Amino acid sequence: MSRTFATPALALLLAATTVFSPRAHAGGGDLNSSEAGVLVSMVLTLSIPLAASVGLVELSKAPFKASEQRSARKRVPAKPLPPMEVKEVTTDAQGCKVQLQVPGNAEQTATLQWPARQDNPGAAFAVGETVAFVPTPAGAGWNVTDGGGKTLAYVPTEYAAADNLTGTW
Repeated sequence: MSRTFATPALALLLAATTVFSPRAHAGGGDLNSSEAGVLVSMVLTLSIPLAASVGLVELSKAPFKASEQRSARKRVPAKPLPPMEVKEVTTDAQGCKVQLQVPGNAEQTATLQWPARQDNPGAAFAVGETVAFVPTPAGAGWNVTDGGGKTLAYVPTEYAAADNLTGTW
C-alpha cells in the first residue's frame, strides 16, 4: 500500500503556524526560553494528533479501495463456449497442463493448468477427445465435460477466481 505524507505534513504545518503567529506577535516578538519551550510543547501536543488523525483517516479508507475496485469489475456470468479438442496433456513436478484448441481453428486455443497435487485433474483428459464447456447454473464458471457428459474439471470465471473464498486451502 502506498500513501503520501503530504496531508499529515500540511496539517502539522497549519497547526504550527496557528500556534506561533498570535503568540509571537502579542509580546513584540521576543520570547524567552521558557515561553519558547511552552510553545513547542503546545505545537507538538496539538499538531501530532491532528497530523496523525488526518493520516489515519486516509489509512482507514485504504481497505475499502480494494473492494471498490473489485466491485467496479462487472460480474459477467459464464457464457457457452465452443467445444474444444485436447491437443496435449503435460504432467511434471510443477503440475499439470492441458492444451486445448477449437477444432478447425488453430487461432482459438486455451490452456488449463493446475499446480502439482495428488488428485491430478489432467489425468482425466485424453489427447484427441473433444470436451465441452458447460456454464454452471449460477454462472460462476464452466464444468468441462467429456463426450459422455462426465465432468472432468471446473473452470471459474475471472470474477469468481478473484473471490476471496476461492483458493487452495
